[in-house]
Amino acid sequence: MTTIDPAQRPWIGFDHVGIVVSDLDRFTRWYSDALDLTLELEWGWEQIDLRGVVLLHPDGWRLELTERKGAQPSPRAPSHADQHLLLGVSHLCLQVRDIQRVFDKLVAAGATVLMPPQVAVDPNNMISYMHDPEGNLIELLQRPETSPA
Repeated sequence: MTTIDPAQRPWIGFDHVGIVVSDLDRFTRWYSDALDLTLELEWGWEQIDLRGVVLLHPDGWRLELTERKGAQPSPRAPSHADQHLLLGVSHLCLQVRDIQRVFDKLVAAGATVLMPPQVAVDPNNMISYMHDPEGNLIELLQRPETSPA
């Protein structure tokens, strides 16, 4: 692998993940309440009956939710491990400082637990998996550098 001088490397940053949902208003409320997100933008594309929102977290990351009439659910795996048998984006991973606190908040909001917080494959990290109310896979990841002091 070639090392590129940082001054010559183009800047690339992560901005957002987009999720197609069946009920934009319901999931805007769910994700806003569950993850402390605020509405940054509402938009629509009338020609194809598509509407969406961009939700902003206080730490600067975004989640885009869209709704389009006629959208069909994609295949859902019964477990986080089986999700890796499906091609495409498999999950949304959120890095957290206090995995138990965020886990409890999401479960109280209606997330379905697949795996409670536990030591990950890398024993320095904690990990948890759950489905949002529509079946989208969410991973919580707590790394030592983000753990509570």
